Amino acid sequence: MQKLFSLGMAVICTFQVARADENIFKKVKTQSKCIINKSSKCMGGGSMDGGGTGGMRVEEGAAWFYANKPSGVISVCYKIASSFKASEASVKTAIEQSYKTWEAYISQSNIYQRTDDNDQPIPYPEDLKIATKIAFEPCSDSTELTFYFGAREPRINNILKSMAPAIKGFAFREYKDIDAIKGTSKGVVWIFDPTQTQSTDDDYYDWSKPDLLQAIVNHEVGHTMGVHHQDGTIMQENLDSLFYLSQATIDQNTPEETRQIISQYRTFLNKVDHDSSLVFNFDDIDVEGTMGLPGSVEEREAFRFFMQRDPVGKVATRIRMNEKKKKIEYIIKDERGDKTFTAKPENLVPDIANFTFGTVNNQFKRVRKIYDSQWRGYRFETDVSASVTLSMLGTLKFDQFSKLDIKFDFGPSAIGYFKAGNNTSTVTSLSNISLLYFDQNREPRIMFVENIYDFGDVQDELGSQSFPGAK
Repeated sequence: MQKLFSLGMAVICTFQVARADENIFKKVKTQSKCIINKSSKCMGGGSMDGGGTGGMRVEEGAAWFYANKPSGVISVCYKIASSFKASEASVKTAIEQSYKTWEAYISQSNIYQRTDDNDQPIPYPEDLKIATKIAFEPCSDSTELTFYFGAREPRINNILKSMAPAIKGFAFREYKDIDAIKGTSKGVVWIFDPTQTQSTDDDYYDWSKPDLLQAIVNHEVGHTMGVHHQDGTIMQENLDSLFYLSQATIDQNTPEETRQIISQYRTFLNKVDHDSSLVFNFDDIDVEGTMGLPGSVEEREAFRFFMQRDPVGKVATRIRMNEKKKKIEYIIKDERGDKTFTAKPENLVPDIANFTFGTVNNQFKRVRKIYDSQWRGYRFETDVSASVTLSMLGTLKFDQFSKLDIKFDFGPSAIGYFKAGNNTSTVTSLSNISLLYFDQNREPRIMFVENIYDFGDVQDELGSQSFPGAK
């Protein structure tokens, strides 16, 4: 199991985003906006490609349906192949539950929260809020979204011809039916029937198991919400490891660490976020992780430093950051108990040397075609985004002991910004957080890193016989 960490001592630059007493959240937001607006004040700059989408229509990848659509709900139906190993009741339940899951996630993630350069709230356009309400009806030409569970029709066969042979499911939007003004369109979701294939490797896609069926439906419905593939979430492109590992056989000989990883994968099935986030709420961060690789020397040394004793069993850490309270809670836990360390950040400075840039697929991309009376024509309002890896250097002042020099690493981060005409505002979405402290020899030590799981290592350890369909 391997994961690379940037552990070298970072170069401390003289550039500081704002006043030294500002908290970390304000600094990262400010620097993000500075980068996106290509301000000359962004020292260490570089550029971002704001280019197009390779000739794709502007609607590509956007949410299919909007909450202000005339009916307020999405008309939905389903068709099930006779050989598909799921009952009609379980199929209907999976669809209903998926929309409830995404509705809750959108609400909790505050994806409509926007602020201006002074951190003042900006109302989000009602036209761009995503529809999450559905109504079942008999399938007809007017149905907006049709689910196919193993069923085949000419339009499904035509779509499959253009896709890879091993495709397990897809969500396909029919552009001829898009009405960007009304916020409506039509499309299909198709999920394959493993009983119709010749490969025993498909046996672990057992749709008679409600949690597996729910996971694949959640993934495809996510695409209709305008969400692209993202590792570490239910939207990861290759779901094989999620389905495979969640069904691995556990017995009395299974090592405890492997047992815990398999258990966690099973809990992943019906959650949107796993070990990364589609949307990170900047105002209230709460992330679970580890102190490096489980059982490593680095983990033991860091644990001793904070807890003044050796760890017992599995070690876990958690970071809670609250902007309004301007504090950070750092929690360490093992089988003997847990302890919370409360701290405030001081003198945090962006490490310009560790800024990197690139474009990423937009998560929850929203697009609407708006009539602009000034130009007497239509224009598009869209969400666009870029990837930024950001480091912050500074000090944490703890309640329990004095101070630690630290380095926060955020990234790769997805910085999305809503663009309408000449007005731009930003929302920063963070993932893959790590926190290092520097010991008395100025050596970096891992305080926190998001959970590290490696499906390949577990598969090697358990052997192929532990997985469904293995020969």
